[in-house]
Amino acid sequence: MKQTHYFTVNFTGFTTAASEEQSYLRLIAGEHAFYTDKRHFKDPSLFDRLRLGQPLHIGTCRLKDGSYWIHWLSDGHILLEPSRQPLSIKKLLRPVGLVFFVCLIILACAPWLDIFLLLCFITMLVNPFGIFSFCSCNFSLRLRVLNAKMQRTKQGDISFCQRLEILPATSERHPPSANNEIALPKEFALEEGVILNSYYQIWIATRVRPYFIKEGACFQLATRHSFFSARLTWLSNALNNRCRPPFLADGDWVIAARRHGYDDLQALYNVSDGSVY
Repeated sequence: MKQTHYFTVNFTGFTTAASEEQSYLRLIAGEHAFYTDKRHFKDPSLFDRLRLGQPLHIGTCRLKDGSYWIHWLSDGHILLEPSRQPLSIKKLLRPVGLVFFVCLIILACAPWLDIFLLLCFITMLVNPFGIFSFCSCNFSLRLRVLNAKMQRTKQGDISFCQRLEILPATSERHPPSANNEIALPKEFALEEGVILNSYYQIWIATRVRPYFIKEGACFQLATRHSFFSARLTWLSNALNNRCRPPFLADGDWVIAARRHGYDDLQALYNVSDGSVY
């Protein structure tokens, strides 16, 4: 499938973002940026056993912004498998057969048909995301293809992986400078600098209706002429997980647009991985 890609990279270590449980990771190889979350794997402790300098084979899915999300990875000895995998056909036959049998019984009892349909409708209203998540995980062709490639990796077959080389560290690159000639409203300014002392935070707004949950990264931005606190926030919404959350880590070089006197950023370009938020 065009959406799935498989690579072999020389592992130089993950960068950790300011995130919940410090589980959000980034790996840059060549012109490619890869992201993943330890919480999505069966045994996250295996990440600590990956050896630097060794080839790392990864199964990924390409995201809308051109980056890649890692679903599984292996160094040839250790395999990190996703915690949620599509059900096999054999495992699906039993629940499907049970549902079919229950439907036959209900249809045979006509007076109970309306109640059954009402219960189904209420279930869809109460937990629509749970139903969507179950179907997308267990019936996704993309995940089945990724899982099939992972099984081949278990058998030592990595012929389908494309070899990539790691770029020099961020400090060795020459990031573009903020263009001071860009026309911005007077209340905004462009700031260019390095992220320091970043940490993750959640905000819950209960005084407004509808209430919302907002999460983000707070950090200090060190520029050539100043040193100030800033934060980048986004709404916490599980339905938007098709797009990865912003990735900000200590040492990242960024160009940001902010309103004078406020620490909330209006826009941010992360030079380290080419992301724009």
